Amino acid sequence: KQWYQRRVAITAGRKEREQKIVKNAERSHIKANLTKSLWNVEHEERTRAAIEAAKKSQQDSNKFLKETWKRVREAKRKEEMQKQKEVDRRVKTLLEFKDNLHRSQATLRKQSIKKEKSTDCDSALIPLL
Repeated sequence: KQWYQRRVAITAGRKEREQKIVKNAERSHIKANLTKSLWNVEHEERTRAAIEAAKKSQQDSNKFLKETWKRVREAKRKEEMQKQKEVDRRVKTLLEFKDNLHRSQATLRKQSIKKEKSTDCDSALIPLL
């Protein structure tokens, strides 16, 4: 009987140790799963935050790009207006020069006609003297 009781005590001790081992293994497994789940949640949050930051950065970049293109187009428009004003000014100057040239030619023609008439008149008067 003593031997049997010792065997039962040893078996009970062995069973208790095995149960502790199983319980510890279950706890470790649960803890690992919990840690993994927690890591996954944190990873998802970091990923979500990174995606949101990337979207915001892209929106800001697009806004900046639109503003930059708007400034470039405005500068180009102003430059074209300046060029057109310069062309208009030059054309106006040339037209004024042309008008002045025509007026001068007309004046010279009139003067030459008057001179011819006066010399004709003088030559007509000379024989009379």
